[in-house]
Amino acid sequence: MKEDEKEFEVKEKIFKWDIDHVPDIKEYEAYVYKFSITLCREQKVAYEKIYIGAHKGHIYDPYDFSSEAEEFLKDLRNPDSEVECEVMAKGTVYDEFDLENQMLEKVNAKNNKSYYNKTNGGSRYSSQSAKIEGLIDSIISKCNSGAFSKYEKLLSLEDIKKQMDLYGQIQIRDEDEDVANEDYTNDMADNIDLHNGKTHFLPPCLAFGNWKTKDGILWGDGTQRYTGVEKSKRGKKIKVIVLPKSEYVELLEKGKCEVTQHLIDLCFLRNPLTAAPLPMKPIELARNIVARSKDIGDVSSERQYRFLAKNRRTGKGAKRIISKAEILWKNKEKAGPLNHYHSPTSPEGKKILADKREEVENLFPNDIIITASSSNFGGGHIEGIVIQPVVDGRKYPTKIVKGDSQVIRPVIYHSNTDFQEDWEKGKGEKDRKWCKWICEGLGYEFAPYDYVSLIAPKVTSKATK
Repeated sequence: MKEDEKEFEVKEKIFKWDIDHVPDIKEYEAYVYKFSITLCREQKVAYEKIYIGAHKGHIYDPYDFSSEAEEFLKDLRNPDSEVECEVMAKGTVYDEFDLENQMLEKVNAKNNKSYYNKTNGGSRYSSQSAKIEGLIDSIISKCNSGAFSKYEKLLSLEDIKKQMDLYGQIQIRDEDEDVANEDYTNDMADNIDLHNGKTHFLPPCLAFGNWKTKDGILWGDGTQRYTGVEKSKRGKKIKVIVLPKSEYVELLEKGKCEVTQHLIDLCFLRNPLTAAPLPMKPIELARNIVARSKDIGDVSSERQYRFLAKNRRTGKGAKRIISKAEILWKNKEKAGPLNHYHSPTSPEGKKILADKREEVENLFPNDIIITASSSNFGGGHIEGIVIQPVVDGRKYPTKIVKGDSQVIRPVIYHSNTDFQEDWEKGKGEKDRKWCKWICEGLGYEFAPYDYVSLIAPKVTSKATK
């Protein structure tokens, strides 16, 4: 490039953006920008206005702004205007369009005379706008502060059970395990009995009133407390905030009384990392991250970390949850829309593995069957089964008795797609050679791998999702 061309390019860059607040960020997908226009008349400031936008692309590509507002364009071209163009942030498309929405919603730009924006942005790249996020935060704050005490009711377990039978409930706990934690609810039941059946010391549960009918109630949050009261000898009723539909209607899809991700998020955020109510498990949070994401890029976006921070999960803990969510997303894609990638520790996963083992045992009744995950199977796994350990000069028996069979037949399953990818890229073949060498040295035959898939139809939960 010639010197005059370089000089022209530099001038163009300086002209387009007066200030780049994040010049060190070179790699990014999108950015947030701000135009500040000061209109002067007769050396006096007539007014100052701002336009905020976001763009998918580079700050020096041909794009400048997307506004078509006549007032903005008129002031921008006015020779009496002082215009300052700033790059506010750079990052992924999810984070930057989310940031634009957050910034505009914070000042209510569409109704703010100091802004040219005609809207407060939206959820172009995410499924939840800043307005909805703010409403969820507001509901939680009002529940915690007592502002919603006017909606508190003392409901009997019988009445709650009737409503659950009619309308189900929002289930946010681990779908593969019992919803209620036994130790937690047992302690709660004992405490209730010590208070002669009174439950006033428990935080109020949350339910959604006017659900489909005038008197209908959808149970939202408080299953642990409900179970604790149910287990107690003296407890009969529990305090519940029953929100009228007017307080949560914006969290619904077109006002219909159907469970939305917004309602699920609200119930999740009612269970942060505290002693009571029982906090959400990392796997439960990871599953919800997947549910509230549009694609795998959204899984690790700033809005998801913000959601976790509200659950009091930050730093390495939040990163681990996001990593787990990314694995779950890949599992979901692998399973397809009609199936589910079951956890090997879930009831359904255990049944799949047990059924496969039984099938292989019927085909090879004299073989030694080993069921193992591709993540931890290998020579060490085989050694622990066939090599007699020696401690203080004494030999201890192996897990199998030599002579029962000469064939060891491994049944392998993949807990997630990352493990499967590692296995298929070479781990499986490397482990096969290692295990075969160990077995042959001890007089055993190492049979070819048999595989079982954890992908199967999703078990329908009785609870409303």
